Amino acid sequence: LAKWLKTDKSMDEAFKLLKLNNVEGDNLLKSPGWGMWTSYASKKDRNNADELIFTVMKNHFGDEGLENIIAKAKTSIFTKDIAAKLQVEMWRSQAKTADEVFTLLKLDQKGRSIFDSYKSTVAVGTWVSFVNKLSKNNEFAVISNLEKRFGDAGLAMMLVEGMKKSSSTVVKGLQELQFKQWMALNKKLNPNAVADKMLKYSNDPRSIRVTLNFRNYYNTKIHQ
Repeated sequence: LAKWLKTDKSMDEAFKLLKLNNVEGDNLLKSPGWGMWTSYASKKDRNNADELIFTVMKNHFGDEGLENIIAKAKTSIFTKDIAAKLQVEMWRSQAKTADEVFTLLKLDQKGRSIFDSYKSTVAVGTWVSFVNKLSKNNEFAVISNLEKRFGDAGLAMMLVEGMKKSSSTVVKGLQELQFKQWMALNKKLNPNAVADKMLKYSNDPRSIRVTLNFRNYYNTKIHQ
């Protein structure tokens, strides 16, 4: 890999040198050279490795062929993660919107229960990856979209409930990002203000957990 980097081999050249162009699409992700090729992509451009991989695969297999590879890869525990990354790149190439992908992942059918199961939380993670790539210059694009759907307090209560049901880093990361956005929008925001904000939802026990979780987040940030 070091030699390829030194001579600036393209991803397509590396693909052919590893003879991956001779591998049938269904077997590509399990072939011996796959790991080396994807490692080369990471070394070549860590921030855009998925896009580099997708572009070469699309050129070799076409849209339909790549869709078939992704569909089959989703069914295996060993390849489902790369399948999700390739799917995100496919949607980007098709100019899908955040709302369209939310629907394609059937998250719109879950209502306020998108964090209530492992399967739907994984789908949320895929959607988050897509939105983050779509809006690289907007750190809070994901939160803004979700708050538009569920309201800021509504989303906050969904997240604390999701954290109780799942150990997913996706849910925890979204809660921290929401709290970060709250503090970015209101520099004077403190735990007492959040407690006051959640008072109108006092009949819902999740409101107390939102206040407590924000207090913990706030205390951590001000002591950094």
